[in-house]
Amino acid sequence: MIIRLNEGDPEVFAKLLRYLIFSSSTAFVKYLETRQVNLEMQFMSDKKFYRNFTKVLQEVFLYRSVMSPE
Repeated sequence: MIIRLNEGDPEVFAKLLRYLIFSSSTAFVKYLETRQVNLEMQFMSDKKFYRNFTKVLQEVFLYRSVMSPE
């Protein structure tokens, strides 16, 4: 898994992001809920999840990511 992550495999990266966002901190999930973020994005395909996550980064945290789902 680490080798695939080092190679930039978007599938592995999406799994890591999902874990960090939805499983590692209940406080962060609650914060996203207060910001009315659609938490159903955790069940979307990798590309849809990442697109939605980049929107959250832009709208909630005012951060523009340079990474793409590919």
